[in-house]
Amino acid sequence: MTSLDRYTQVTQKSTAPSSLARAWAAYPVHPPLTHFAIGAYATASLLAVVGAAGVSESNMAKGWWLSLLVGLIGSIPTAASGLVEFVTLRRDHPARPAVIIHLVLALLTYPWFIAAILLGHAAYVRGSVPAGPLVLTLTGFAMLTLAGIAGGRLVFSHGMRVKRSADQGL
Repeated sequence: MTSLDRYTQVTQKSTAPSSLARAWAAYPVHPPLTHFAIGAYATASLLAVVGAAGVSESNMAKGWWLSLLVGLIGSIPTAASGLVEFVTLRRDHPARPAVIIHLVLALLTYPWFIAAILLGHAAYVRGSVPAGPLVLTLTGFAMLTLAGIAGGRLVFSHGMRVKRSADQGL
């Protein structure tokens, strides 16, 4: 066996998916986690609109801000699991460009929601929903909706996390 043969064997072994990647492929975590974050952000958006309209504004403001916080905390494991799925996807996978679009759109929600949390805290304490944090919340939710549409396209158009792992490049 030549050194080139040994190098080829090592290279071929290193491109095979690890046990962790194969186990991860068998039990998708990202899709169910998205429901938690989306639900919290949808609740925050609804409460913000209703509160800004003057319906029980103090209570709605508290629910809005706390829902934003729950959404942000819940989105951390959601994003982490999505990132793990992204790095385990083959570079030549046909859905990779769509995955990147979904990833970018999802990441673009963070500045909007974080700004709404930071700028809306004083209003949360006062029990009001001011226009600035309301717009930030609704813009973040609009971005999240686009990210969700892109994620749904991955499932329904590309069959991501639906087909066997061998079909997904893992």
